[in-house]
Amino acid sequence: DGQIVKAEFTRLFDPAVIAAADPTKAAAAKLRAKVSSLWAAIASTGQAEVGRTACWSAILADEELAKLVGKGMPARGKQLLEVMKAMRGLDVNGDDAIDAEEFARLYLPANLAAAEEAVNTGLAPAYLFALRTKVESMWKVIGFRGEVERIECWDFVLADAELASIMG
Repeated sequence: DGQIVKAEFTRLFDPAVIAAADPTKAAAAKLRAKVSSLWAAIASTGQAEVGRTACWSAILADEELAKLVGKGMPARGKQLLEVMKAMRGLDVNGDDAIDAEEFARLYLPANLAAAEEAVNTGLAPAYLFALRTKVESMWKVIGFRGEVERIECWDFVLADAELASIMG
């Protein structure tokens, strides 16, 4: 339709959005189920939110989750989870608390693919976090209507000196 919405715009910081975390439906279903059960355990007192640090402590201590994320290789899974933590891949609103919706980002293919890309390319998580933060702040400026015309969007992106500096 020639319009860019936020989900499309934020692909700027997710170079591997097309790549799925695991192409098999069974593995993806297992990962979703594990993430759901882990959230239920973490938020067992009925809390709507849990502190970011407590969430990551539980996530990184869970060997089964690491094995699922690493597609059978727990060490690789832990490495990917560490990158997601460094990129602040869950706390999207920056309030240092994780709710159920944010926690579910653990199994989103785009997040897993971004972590894979960071590990595979050696991109620093701090760089990816800065890039994500910049892209999200840019969307607040240009995407206030919920969508933006494609040419206008690219003019905006290409004219941003700070984004160019971050990207190198």
